[in-house]
Amino acid sequence: GHQMNQTQPQLPTVAQNIVNAFAVIRGQAQMNNSFVFSPQGFWQALFAGWMIGVFVVILPSFQMGVHFLLSLALTSLVASLFYALAVWHVMFWSGKGSRYLKFMLPYLWISNLQIVLFGLIMIIGQFTGAVLAQIATIPIVIWILVWLYRTARDQTGMGGFAALGFLAGRFAIEAGLGMLAAGGLVASMG
Repeated sequence: GHQMNQTQPQLPTVAQNIVNAFAVIRGQAQMNNSFVFSPQGFWQALFAGWMIGVFVVILPSFQMGVHFLLSLALTSLVASLFYALAVWHVMFWSGKGSRYLKFMLPYLWISNLQIVLFGLIMIIGQFTGAVLAQIATIPIVIWILVWLYRTARDQTGMGGFAALGFLAGRFAIEAGLGMLAAGGLVASMG
């Protein structure tokens, strides 16, 4: 197994993956040609998304205190890992396990792109006014959701209903864990 490293394709940088995801959702690149579909590529996508999320979501709420930030960071990491595991099981049980990376990599990078775009809008919002920034996020949310749906439908080969399930599952896991974390925080403060 020592020869593995020589054959591994070089992973693009996080920035390059974000740029590639942007090209995909603008219809300028094929999803299957835009990412390195390897276990290393998967972990890069997952951890990059987590770190970008921590940076974009958590830094603006730093006044909430360290305990809050740490539990938020931990919760979001657990949510990402749990989602990735849940999707793997669903695809494996459905006989589509071989397509897992082909789905999860673009899905994660398009999600990561969404977080980056949100971060940029928030920064612009600091200078132009929050209402304008919030209005600007609406078409981006819709556009990204459409692409996440397409990614789930086309890359898993499991159809539109399953694709909606994968999208809803992500929100359910994050909301559920978020509520658990919030409950734990309230209990520890009480």
